[in-house]
Amino acid sequence: MSRFRFPWETLLAVRRREEQAQQATLARLQGRSREIAEAMEAGRHALDAGREALRGALTGRVDGAAVRMEAQNALVLQRRLRAAGAELAAANRAAEQARRTLADAARERRAVELLREARLRAHLEAQARREQAAMDEVAARVGGEA
Repeated sequence: MSRFRFPWETLLAVRRREEQAQQATLARLQGRSREIAEAMEAGRHALDAGREALRGALTGRVDGAAVRMEAQNALVLQRRLRAAGAELAAANRAAEQARRTLADAARERRAVELLREARLRAHLEAQARREQAAMDEVAARVGGEA
């Protein structure tokens, strides 16, 4: 019984490592997108809290310094949210590109795996034919001696 040797086993191992690297890259990019989205959500809550504080500062006796401070704080938060939105869009684009690259890497790995499976099937079939031929030869010898 001969042992199956796939001549492109090294290529298959490389394809698997490339796919794993792409999976890690995608996971890192998705994590970054989540972090940005969470920071934006916290910024929105801070902006809402600032608006409530501004409303409170505008009722009763109005403190001009407090109103200016709250308005300035709101502007800073809005700028940060816009910047975070742009960063989130860029991170999402990068994650989408990483998804496409991962799909390509998976396709390339799968192509080599399919080739390996076909070669293994052919090897097993050839081995079965050789074994059957050997058994037929033994049967013919035994039948010829009788």
